[in-house]
Amino acid sequence: MTETEFIEKNKEKWRELEVLLASEQRDADRLQELFVQVSSDLSYARTFYANRSVRLYLNNLTQQVFDIVRKRRNPMSLSSVMKFFGETLPQEILRARSAFLVSFLVFLISVAIGVISSANNPEFARVILGDAYIQYTEANINRGDPMAIYKEEQKTDMFLGITFNNIEVAFLAFVLGLFGSMGTIVLLISNGVMLGVFQYYFYSKGLFLTSFLTIWIHGTIEISAIIIAGAAGIVLGNGLLFPGTYDRLQSLQIHAKRALRILLGTVPLFILAAILESFVTRYTALPVLIKGGIIGGSLLLVVLMWIILPWKQRGKKGNDTDVYNLQPEEFRTIKFDRQQFRSFGDRVVLVFSQLRMVFGSYLKFVVLPGMLLFGIFNWYKLNALDLSFDDLDVASVSLLQWEWGGVTNFIVLVLIFGLALLLLGRFVLFGKSSIDLAFIKQYMPSQLVVAMLLILPFYCFSLGIGMIIFLALIPHALFLTSYSLIEQSRPEWQKIFSIYQFNASKYIRFLPAVLTLAFFALLLALFLHSGLTSIISVYLSWHELFPAALLDQIFIDDLFSLLGVLLCLPFAYFLFVSSYFSERCWAEATDLRAKFESFGRNTTVLER
Repeated sequence: MTETEFIEKNKEKWRELEVLLASEQRDADRLQELFVQVSSDLSYARTFYANRSVRLYLNNLTQQVFDIVRKRRNPMSLSSVMKFFGETLPQEILRARSAFLVSFLVFLISVAIGVISSANNPEFARVILGDAYIQYTEANINRGDPMAIYKEEQKTDMFLGITFNNIEVAFLAFVLGLFGSMGTIVLLISNGVMLGVFQYYFYSKGLFLTSFLTIWIHGTIEISAIIIAGAAGIVLGNGLLFPGTYDRLQSLQIHAKRALRILLGTVPLFILAAILESFVTRYTALPVLIKGGIIGGSLLLVVLMWIILPWKQRGKKGNDTDVYNLQPEEFRTIKFDRQQFRSFGDRVVLVFSQLRMVFGSYLKFVVLPGMLLFGIFNWYKLNALDLSFDDLDVASVSLLQWEWGGVTNFIVLVLIFGLALLLLGRFVLFGKSSIDLAFIKQYMPSQLVVAMLLILPFYCFSLGIGMIIFLALIPHALFLTSYSLIEQSRPEWQKIFSIYQFNASKYIRFLPAVLTLAFFALLLALFLHSGLTSIISVYLSWHELFPAALLDQIFIDDLFSLLGVLLCLPFAYFLFVSSYFSERCWAEATDLRAKFESFGRNTTVLER
């Protein structure tokens, strides 16, 4: 057997062992099995390839196994979960008690505002809860079943919907803390006022006790979890407002970890609240004693877990002066190497490292000019259009689609996305996060073609059809085509065809990257459309930028949608480029061959 045949035959298990050695969680049985096989390969290489670099490579690989055997592992276990909820979480609650107090008081005062406002103005409930909800509830009251709304959905569908909604609210309360805690406080005020209005509405109908014993079956835990999530958001915001001896980025990093610990503690609460609301609250005929017992038990659980247990942690390791003292991690610059295989987790780490380095330039050269250009063109377009506002609906109008955007917006979007691809490609290839006229002149035409292919499916078709076409175009291959067109002095169609052929044949292996991008986009969409658009739309309507408030909402919605896509673009670009070259290494062993050459030049490798 030749050396090349030997490598081709065994490269998969060698790489698997490399990945296993680099992983934090290792399958001991699989590690032992691979170690035996690679040791056998090493013996073979010593016999037939004694003076070749493959022998040195295999020797080094087996030595790494010996090095990690003595290391202790700390896998996720029941004991670690119990330690988190019994020790780590209570200590963080104790440390953040001022944030919890602020969150609770803001929510309580907001509830009082809702009650007082409703008492002084009976129409206030319609403003806060909406006409449709009031009319529906009044119809239920007239039928003698005021709590009928909890009986309509299927239990499982209701459970999933409520769980997702509750976690979304908690996530927003947390993320809005990035606005110096003010975003979190606004969300707490909004939910508090709504609760006060809701409860007073039923009081005014003579149904306070009925509503209380029904709603608070799940509301005791649900409202408590919202207050807790609000406290997590305030902790996060304090990292920006009060950095102490750290710089703001380091302080934010530390406070984000602490806030995430608190937020993680709300997940079981939200799930429990959803179970109660979906499977228990609907039984409105339950005896008062049972309802009161569930409410009392829920309150006892919250008090025990979030007040008594943290209070008992006073004076222990983890008090104000010594709480699992977190240190900011040093931001490392990770070099992108096309001949290096990376596990998926390592690819994501690389992506965030690249984002930190390029984000400032990306905002300066792409996002801000692009948003300004899109805003100016569409401000003129919306003011110039002769529309019948009675027939318009915000959901049916989008300036990011051909019907309303037309040729003008298509050209604007292609220019913005072409410029984005140009900047990202130059950064990955040459490490430069700026662009000049000479570079634009040379490479911009090819990037505009790729930008057109990225935009066309969504611009010309509905979101569903556009997504199908987009996935059929193999989106990761489009990004690699953009990269390749900058790498080449002139287009090499055979290489581009090779990229598409490889990406198509390995489509399944790119799914983790696609799903991660979808999750990242979902989180970004939740943040951007978390009520910020409505607030800004109301502000714009005061200045009469457009003939109707509906146009304000359309303008802001599309502007924020474009912002979300532009912020996702570098994440997608870096992730797909890194995934492509890693998968190439996996399939063709280019990284192993490079290591063989390196070992062949290294004369200091010791053998056992």
